[in-house]
Amino acid sequence: MTNGATAPPNDWRPSPEERDRLLGFEGYGGPAPAIVFVGLEEHCPEASLRENLWLRCTDPIFPGTRADKNEVTPRLFNAALLAPHAVPTWSTMAAMLAAVRGNCSDAEYTALGTLDGDTLLAELLPLPRPNFRFWHQEMLGDWFGFTSPGDYTRRWSRHRRDTLRPIFRAATAPRLAFCYGLSQQSRFEQLFDFEQPLTWRALGASRLGIGQTSQGTTVIFTAFYGQLNSESRGLLLHLCRTELRALWLA
Repeated sequence: MTNGATAPPNDWRPSPEERDRLLGFEGYGGPAPAIVFVGLEEHCPEASLRENLWLRCTDPIFPGTRADKNEVTPRLFNAALLAPHAVPTWSTMAAMLAAVRGNCSDAEYTALGTLDGDTLLAELLPLPRPNFRFWHQEMLGDWFGFTSPGDYTRRWSRHRRDTLRPIFRAATAPRLAFCYGLSQQSRFEQLFDFEQPLTWRALGASRLGIGQTSQGTTVIFTAFYGQLNSESRGLLLHLCRTELRALWLA
């Protein structure tokens, strides 16, 4: 059971309204983000999948398309993940933001993905699961109207593209966007109107892509943060501390 939650009724399955509520969720953060992180999907252990889905469909902490990370964390995660920097991906994001803005990483971690902050944590796919290859036909397929994992990925990748693209086409588009997960590069690219092809460079044992949109957003493509070794992570933070900080201060 996740921390502080009551288990769903044995006969619970999402209503059409609850299903649409979860599938329409965009991420953690405020309405006009200056910095956006886009990943593949949110992680959830298999043992707590049913409860996780139930909370996302029914709990007031998910009031609409956006939620506050700090309000959600005590409900979705066990107590071990409530400590500062306990979620590795969020900790890396906070270190990157601290480097870009010259702030304390603890403060950036706390402010990350909050409704009154200036960051948004979004995903290409809305359903939580242990990993991209995992599939539970009843809870992920039948409950949400998908015949197979391929059906889900194809249909909802297109839908999510159409949902997220307006964020980057707004009159006040984000200044920075970080897309992590190079296996999803083609889907990430569909979110943006790039002025020129991406420029690629080595990032230690990994690689990094950088581009500029016609709306003025600088976009950074990397591998999943958990796949970066210490050298690659150090080089990414150096980029944030130098080139991206100069852009931020301009």
